[in-house]
Amino acid sequence: MKTIGILSMGEMGQSVARVLGEHGVRVLTALEGRSAETRGRAQAVGVEDAGSVADLVGAVDTVLSIVVSSAAPSVGHAVAEAIRATGKPVLLAEMNSISPMTTEAIGAEVTKAGGRFVDGCIIGSAANLGRASFIFSGPEASSLTGLSEHGLRTEVLSDVVGQASGLKMVYAGMTKGVASLGLELLLLARSLGIVEPLIERYRGTFGDMVTFLEGSLPGYPARAVRRAEEMEELVRTMEHYAMSPHMARGTEQRLAWLGGLKLDTDGAGGLAEVVEAVHARSQVAARP
Repeated sequence: MKTIGILSMGEMGQSVARVLGEHGVRVLTALEGRSAETRGRAQAVGVEDAGSVADLVGAVDTVLSIVVSSAAPSVGHAVAEAIRATGKPVLLAEMNSISPMTTEAIGAEVTKAGGRFVDGCIIGSAANLGRASFIFSGPEASSLTGLSEHGLRTEVLSDVVGQASGLKMVYAGMTKGVASLGLELLLLARSLGIVEPLIERYRGTFGDMVTFLEGSLPGYPARAVRRAEEMEELVRTMEHYAMSPHMARGTEQRLAWLGGLKLDTDGAGGLAEVVEAVHARSQVAARP
């Protein structure tokens, strides 16, 4: 637990690296071929550049994969190839919002290459990592409980690979689904000119829901594409278990639409402000 690799330096990866660094962990990443923005994030929190993924695997015993859903398989493959090349049995902790099936496939590739594997997930936000939970499953899950000594809240769910990622999928379906429904209804209220009265009515009846929307919706436009990818994974999971993902698919479509507006909000402002910004941009986007 004294030296850990993180792939990659996105919003969550940077936040995890910062906390681990503050608690005495030497954190490395692989910046070969990465953008100046990614390099800047790593430098800002004191993360060392190992160079290539193979060099990273050679320098650490544990790698945390914290990337967008669509990149998880390619990162897992790169780590497996590095394990084959170096002969080092590194432990890969797959922490992304992906389906249990995707997790199992990555785990199978890593273990076949001679590595070790843990299914994991992060429930919480990068902005408030102190309250986030790092949940692990699989035969090797207990190997990562030591992270609790370095600023992260850890929990072992089970010894079954696929359950931690499954937990994240179902949890994310609720949070993204409620947020997407809330946005959709508030946009209709904006067209009717009743946003503020509706928010106050919601507040009186669904106080906790309004608090949730106030804390989450302002940051949704900038993160909608990534969250739509997460909902694609939820759709795949439900179809795998012979369920019709009507609500999950609707959430994915709403988030994909929101991401397509390319509205880069900074997460500030209240519900009325973000609804107004989304409404205004959608009206521009709808013009021929």
